[in-house]
Amino acid sequence: MIKIVGKFLAGFLALVAVIAIGGIVAFKLLADPEKIKAEVIELVAEQTGRTLTIDGDLQLSFVPWIGFEVGKMSLNNEDGFGDDPFATMESAEARIRLLPLFSKKIEVGEVVIDGLRLDLVSDRTGRTNWDDFVADNGAESTGESPDESGGSFKAEGIASIAVRNANIRYRDLALRDEYALVDANITAGPLVPGEPFAVTAEFDFTVDDTLAIHVNGETTLISDLNAGVFTTGTVKSKLELTGSAIGAKPLPVDMTIESIVFDTNAETMNIDSIVARTLDTAIRTSLTGSNMFEDPVFRGPLVVDSFSPRTLMNALSIPVPDTADGSVLREARFTADMEKADDSIALQNLKGTLDDSQVSGRFALVSIDNNRMTFDLAIDALNADRYLPPAGASGTGGAAGEDQSPLPVEALKALDVNGTIRIGKLTAAGIQSTDVRATVKARNGDLRVNPSQAKLYGGQYSGDVRLTARGDTVSISMNEKVTDVQAGALMGDALDASRLSGAANVELRLNGSGKTLEAMRRTLSGDLVFRFDDGYIEGVDLWYEIRRAKALFGKASPPAASKPARTAYSDIRGTAVVKDGIVRSNDLAAVMPFLQLTGQGEINLVDATIDYRVNAVVLKKPEVTAEAQLADLVGARIPVRISGDLMSPSVAPDIGALVRAKAEDAVKEKLLGKVFGTSETPPGNAATDAAGESAETPPDTEEAIKQELESKVKDKLRGLFGGSRKEEETPEPASEDKGTDGGGGGD
Repeated sequence: MIKIVGKFLAGFLALVAVIAIGGIVAFKLLADPEKIKAEVIELVAEQTGRTLTIDGDLQLSFVPWIGFEVGKMSLNNEDGFGDDPFATMESAEARIRLLPLFSKKIEVGEVVIDGLRLDLVSDRTGRTNWDDFVADNGAESTGESPDESGGSFKAEGIASIAVRNANIRYRDLALRDEYALVDANITAGPLVPGEPFAVTAEFDFTVDDTLAIHVNGETTLISDLNAGVFTTGTVKSKLELTGSAIGAKPLPVDMTIESIVFDTNAETMNIDSIVARTLDTAIRTSLTGSNMFEDPVFRGPLVVDSFSPRTLMNALSIPVPDTADGSVLREARFTADMEKADDSIALQNLKGTLDDSQVSGRFALVSIDNNRMTFDLAIDALNADRYLPPAGASGTGGAAGEDQSPLPVEALKALDVNGTIRIGKLTAAGIQSTDVRATVKARNGDLRVNPSQAKLYGGQYSGDVRLTARGDTVSISMNEKVTDVQAGALMGDALDASRLSGAANVELRLNGSGKTLEAMRRTLSGDLVFRFDDGYIEGVDLWYEIRRAKALFGKASPPAASKPARTAYSDIRGTAVVKDGIVRSNDLAAVMPFLQLTGQGEINLVDATIDYRVNAVVLKKPEVTAEAQLADLVGARIPVRISGDLMSPSVAPDIGALVRAKAEDAVKEKLLGKVFGTSETPPGNAATDAAGESAETPPDTEEAIKQELESKVKDKLRGLFGGSRKEEETPEPASEDKGTDGGGGGD
């Protein structure tokens, strides 16, 4: 917009010159107004290449001033920019002192332009409707040639210039931007070459339909038209910002600028010591501008004094989040080296503070219009949990309410980010981590955090997480790994309860999608591999539960519980498949003192429940236990069911199944001993099934043994009770003790 104002200023000065020349022409001709109008129209055509239309009569005066007043005028637009005029005025008047003209001096009195309308347009190719106007108004546009003017005239000054009710609109059709100067009232004077003159201005400046700035300011200005340099004194202004970009409440700003130097030939602008005060804070900078007429760039240091983000959000009608820690968002400040171009702003060497966190690095909006940003930021320490909503906060519905809330699809689609963030110490979801590093890329609804890495609880984390927004659904893809992380400390911080300690090694790959967090959780599918080393299962003493179950089954008093309730292990491992939010594992294996576990089951991630069925093989009788009857458990396989809430499951050893198996073995042993004449227990009976073997008998082998056993039993029973009479009368072989007597065969 600066380049537009600069070019308009050059054109405006040319227009003032044209008016002054028109006065000279009027003095020379002393003719009727119609001829003067025709002469002025011709002169404007020569100087600007445009057609000037003057409606109404021209009012003239001659002594002691040569003056004129004219009604509505319009200047046509450049070819290709439509039929609407480039500029219109409701009226204009100017006066030139008569006597100094005889000494070839031009002393202009008051110049008044009322109801100025300028429509500035840059088309989709970058061509503007004032290019030819400015180009044709160079040094030659400030006056006639010496021959045409009757000699060389010297401008002595202008008493005052007043622009009333002016409206200037600028539209960039390529960028779809629109800026406007609305209801501008500007006065300046007296204007004496080389001398400062006062300028006051009041106007509204609007940006599209989102921002309006009401400006009321004053300064002094020194103009060197020959050198093309304009210099101000101290600029004092009061601003009031309104519009959708600001919110429902106006934002007042008091601004002072020590000086502005605008060199139109070098196309530079130096703005010294800008101080803007608002909301009990101050923004300070000094700017150096270059390439002012084409693609202006401003550079300079930026200092934002301490301010309250909460106060700022309130002033801008931005909802202040309900945070778990009400003391956050109370203080922020930063410094940076700023570079502002036409559609970008960059902050280098950024150093700032937000509450207790120190931030450094760089940040840039590489496209303001498209909200495209890049960053490389380092934060010394951040407790992200302080900024989250409090647990169960009103209006959030707690965790369940958040799970049912729609995922931020539109926000994901709007993100255009490429940056890296490093955090020395991070607390998030209760988890403590250090040396955090993450690279974030997002565009067109596709957000990816990769690579991401951190140190936590004695181990390492690495991950690749991707979110994709399509339609009204968000899909997620995770590929994450933790190595040698102390699970107890991690779960204690994350869940306020440590159910499992030890060194955790987990790799998982998951995918899911949904409109809400709960819907996404229900679709999670993938796989994982896990291993835990040398730790405890807290809250459950599995050996005590086995002893207790055995005592209760035998109608004995249960043993005293050990404190704390925990089960030590040296190794827990397995793999799992995740489908529709349910984790299923068929190869769970664990090694514990006196016990070895194998089993299978599932964890429901949607309702946070567990249902596992495992077999606990008793390796040996624990030395810490005095019960003699426990010796008969050694080698037995005890069914155990783990079920219920994931965070506090119930553990139920099935001693009854073990006893029933042993009773079945006893019956089989007695029966088969009679059938086979031996006390040996044939393979495949219940007792062996309950024994702790390092390798289980394959199912097909077990079935073959069972069928063979059943066949032999049937044959023997048929021989005993259902065979022929001859077979019944066949004497049994004599035992070694009794010989053959009493045998009876064929009587």
